[in-house]
This record gives sequence, C-alpha cells and structure tokens, in this order.
Amino acid sequence: MTEYVPLPPGPDNQYIPSPKAMRLLDKRLKASPEEFAMWAYRGPEDSGLRVYTNANELDPPPEVRFDPSLGGDPDYLSPLMACWFREQDILNFIPDERYMTGAALIERWSGHSDIQPEAFILAKIEEDRLLDMHLVWGLTQGSMSGDEWYPPMSDGLFELSKIEAIEKEDLDFTESDTSETTVDDQTGSDLAPDANLRETTDPCAVFREMEHLAADEVTIAFVGDRNEDGLGANNMLEISARDTRKRVPLATLELIDKRRGTLNRQGGILLGFAQNRMAPRNNKNSKTVSRLRSSLRRCLGLHGDPFEDCKLGGGWQPRFRIVDKRGAADDRAGREAEKRTESFEQAGERGGHFSDADEAMGSSDHEDDDADA
Repeated sequence: MTEYVPLPPGPDNQYIPSPKAMRLLDKRLKASPEEFAMWAYRGPEDSGLRVYTNANELDPPPEVRFDPSLGGDPDYLSPLMACWFREQDILNFIPDERYMTGAALIERWSGHSDIQPEAFILAKIEEDRLLDMHLVWGLTQGSMSGDEWYPPMSDGLFELSKIEAIEKEDLDFTESDTSETTVDDQTGSDLAPDANLRETTDPCAVFREMEHLAADEVTIAFVGDRNEDGLGANNMLEISARDTRKRVPLATLELIDKRRGTLNRQGGILLGFAQNRMAPRNNKNSKTVSRLRSSLRRCLGLHGDPFEDCKLGGGWQPRFRIVDKRGAADDRAGREAEKRTESFEQAGERGGHFSDADEAMGSSDHEDDDADA
C-alpha cells in the first residue's frame, strides 16, 4: 500500500473497519467480498473507494492505495482486512461497474443448455469481449493460455455489464417486450427512450454504419486548448475515416475520470500513443488497453483488433493513426524544449489535468505540424 495525504478530521470523517464496511455494502448492494476488493483496488481516481489504514490509532488516518499485488500472495481478501473506510463513503457509494467471479459466472451460465460455460467464457475472452481480471496476477489462465503460473479462470473477476451484453447478444437472455416499453394511458405515446434520436445525436454512429471499418482507416486527433485547466468543452477528439470527420467528446470513448474531471488511465495511454510512445506490456496496462480496445470497438464499430499484436518483451501500438493537435503549433515548439521526461507508466498511472498532459507524457515527435518544420 502506498500512503497518500490524509483527509482532515471532521464530523463526516468517521472510519469503520473492513468487515463492517463489507456488511453495509452487502446489505445495500448485495456486494460480494471480491467486488468490495475490486472497488477498493480501483480507488477514488477510478470511481472506486478511498482506503485508509490504522484508523483505530491515528486521527486522521493515512489514506493508502490498496494494491495486494505488492505482496505476491494470490489471496487478495486477507490484506483487505487491514483496511479502514470512511463510513459516509460506504453509505453513499454508487458503483459504476459490478463484478462477478469466474466461479459465479460458470455457475450462472451452466443453466444454459446450449453452451459449455468454461469454453464459452474462453471464447469471449479471445474475442476481447470479456476480461478475466485478478487483483494480484492481473489476469488468469483464461487469458494466459492455461499457464499454471496464473490462477485458474474461476478466481478471476468479470465486469457484469459485459456479461449482460453477451447474454443479450449471444444467448438471447432478454426481458419481455412489455418490460422495455410503457405506454402513457392519457396520450397513448411510447415512453421508451427514443433510440433513433440517440442514434442521430451520437457523433460516432456514422462510423459504426461503415461496413468492415478497419483500424488502419481511422485517424484520431486530440484537439482543443492545450493551456486550459482541466477538461474543458473544447478538449475533444477529432475522428476521421473514409472522408468523414467528426468531433467527439472524450467521455464518449470513456476516457474521463468522472469524479476528478481528468483523463483516466485509458485516456493517458491514448494520449501517450499520440506522443509516439508504446504501452509496455504488464498486468496493469493489459487491463487498461483491454478497456480502451473495447471502447474503440464499441463506439466506432471497428472490425478487428485496433492494436498490433503485443509481443513478449514489447508493448502495444495502435493500428490507427493518432496525433495531438491541441493548441498552437508554434507555442508547442517552444514548450517541448523545456519539458521534463517522464516514463509512460508514470504518465498512465498519474493521469493528471489535460492541460498538463504534455508534461505527463514527456517529449515526442508530432506529425503534420508546422512546428516540426
């Protein structure tokens, strides 16, 4: 665990031990211990929970990062017992994602007579539609081709939103039509959300309509005011493919930490690609690149993998063209000479304000820019 600056003492800062926090989450959300550990692992910078230690001895207690991988023991629930939480955080916590263990998922899909659950899960992992996460080893044998050094797939954690999407698309686990649409007794109008309206207001819809759109046909550019503090409305992505160009908010591709208004890890890695940096292969980047891959394929309808094959000892590189066009080119030419160098891993970990992203990513070469000349 890495120590952070603690919150000041106050009436709302009452701390409770992990077992009590777990009971509250179980009562309110029916959360599993594994889910609880994942929310603690994600931390507040990724819409998770703040974690503290020694709250029975220190006032205020130090805030820490819960990272059971530092110990190397595959049991990540035992280290959770040493953690403390702010009671108000637990009572007010609304997760943006739910998780299910591999064992629970196998049992859930065992009730479907048309599939073999474990083989089906492996197929969805191969298709990049499921990710078998593990808080210590990063992945399980599901992604690592049965490598016995990794824990079994049943010990992994899977995102419930992706499970439900697969059930709807592949297994036809759908609710009845009457549960999806309601009718106003007075007007007779359909009160269900207007899918056609959403489609026309979605700037990415035009790309999803392109048949077999490949990543190498796509150009993505960061655009906006480089000097603006935080993520302003004019900081967006400009996406081009087949003579079509659209400006898309960063949040559309899930690149924003909603609580802090800064780039999340996916956004940091994408900006790193724009700075001509390769994402090194490690467990944390594996999860982040997988989320980024899913966002790109879901939002743009990309056919195939948007990233080059990741070779052992290497890293990920995009098949699409990615550039950084924020701010005036002549201003950047002067600034880049003064930038300090920071590793890709540090930049992806730290995120930071979008206006500081150049400093976070370090120097790089830019294409098609007057500043280069």
